[in-house]
Amino acid sequence: MAHDFTIRVPNGIWSKRYDIITVGNEHIYIEKDEYKGVPSDEVFFFGYADGIFYKAFRCEECNNAMSGNGSIYLISHDTAEKNLKKAINEFYKLNYPDPTRISDIKEFYERMKHDYKNVEYFEIIFD
Repeated sequence: MAHDFTIRVPNGIWSKRYDIITVGNEHIYIEKDEYKGVPSDEVFFFGYADGIFYKAFRCEECNNAMSGNGSIYLISHDTAEKNLKKAINEFYKLNYPDPTRISDIKEFYERMKHDYKNVEYFEIIFD
């Protein structure tokens, strides 16, 4: 079990990016050619990091001690952008042992301001 935070564009590229082949109990994900090189519209942060995502999004009730509780929320673009920035700032205050751990989140945040500026809502997931 772990604390995983996900933010994504609802019904975005992430939902159709891969073909899934099932062999027995195994699932193999193969990226479709048309999406190769296209930045992902879904990003993850694995780890607790002092609960920065729970706090930034005011979702402490989603913290199930050993992991998130699986909650999925649809939030406005403005709320997502503001709270993601808050989480990034808090991450740097922590002096986290691996400062690159937040890099994907930062890149997604920049895409929110430019590539996704017309996206009305984002999904956030605490797993």
